[in-house]
Amino acid sequence: NVTHPSTSGITFNSTGINTSPAVRFNGINADILTTANAVDQRTVIIVNQVDPTVGDLMGIYSQVRTGIPEIYGTPTIRTNTTTGWRGAGAPTNGGDLSNGGTQSINGVTGFVHNNLPHFTTQIASANFAFPVAIGDFFSVANGARATKANIGEVIVYNSVLSASALQQINSYLAFKYGIALASGVDYLDSAGNILWNATTNGTYTNDVAGIGID
Repeated sequence: NVTHPSTSGITFNSTGINTSPAVRFNGINADILTTANAVDQRTVIIVNQVDPTVGDLMGIYSQVRTGIPEIYGTPTIRTNTTTGWRGAGAPTNGGDLSNGGTQSINGVTGFVHNNLPHFTTQIASANFAFPVAIGDFFSVANGARATKANIGEVIVYNSVLSASALQQINSYLAFKYGIALASGVDYLDSAGNILWNATTNGTYTNDVAGIGID
């Protein structure tokens, strides 16, 4: 469960991610959602669309803070540029959750999102446990680097998932939010069964959609 200040400018956007609902963050200092307790985490997946007006070091996911301590060793997920994330494969240091780990966009290794709706998967090199702040880098009113983005979903695991498990999650998110996976990738249900076969349907790889019960 998460909480937010009663004066928060965080709003509900019914069509925030490709017509699917999302939470809108407007770049206001300390305008965040927080967990009361520490979260054991290794893999973090965030469905989002970042505004093209954001700069570098905008934070979307971080540790709840009461001041502005040294960032190293307290991992965050933050922008590198207007169109990409920091972390593995990009400029990175100990303040990035995927530093020494991996990161991907829509299931493909990389960090560039080009301000399109996408899901970023950040896998840390070790487990971390801390209360989470969604929507800011420092999570305090002074010196904040607040998110300007729509966030549809945040998924956290305390382990490194298998490739097949990640593909199942990627398929779920792709169907739900209308975000296409890479060409040649099958869409799977939660049992690993193929819902959309990339080989059979190789000519038609854009805007894959589906209706079903899993």
